[in-house]
Formats: sequence, C-alpha cells, structure tokens
Amino acid sequence: MHYVSTHGRFLTGLNEEFRKMQNELNIMHNFLKDAERMKRKAKEFTLKAVMVELRELIYEAEDILADCQLESYDGKAESSRSS
Repeated sequence: MHYVSTHGRFLTGLNEEFRKMQNELNIMHNFLKDAERMKRKAKEFTLKAVMVELRELIYEAEDILADCQLESYDGKAESSRSS
C-alpha cells in the first residue's frame, strides 16, 4: 500500500511538471511569433540566431513530453491489465 501511495504522489508531481513545461512551451511559441514579426522589420542576426536555437529547444522539449506521455500511458495500461 505504501508503494501505491508513493507512486501516486510521484505521478501527481509529474503531471504538474508536464503542465508547467507545456505552459513554458506556449510562452516560447508566443515569443517566436512576436520575434518573427520583429525580424521582418529589422535585419538582426542575433535575433535570428536566438530564434533558431529556441525552435530547436522547443522541438526537443515537445519530443520529450510526447515520449513521457506515451510511457505514462503505457504504464497506466500495463498496471490496469495487471489489476
């Protein structure tokens, strides 16, 4: 029973971290949209470089989130089968 309680708290913490990460990704997407508009007005090479790096980070973070969600669903399906 202790294992189930500990595991439940762990999963609840992960859900909260997922929500925080998704919120951060949304903020980054919005920043990129704003930066894209600014980029058209100015020929700022630093801004372009930052945008490229940020896009790569967003793609990596989204991939990690997707992988974690798949593993979470697989774990839930596995535990429901063993119940």
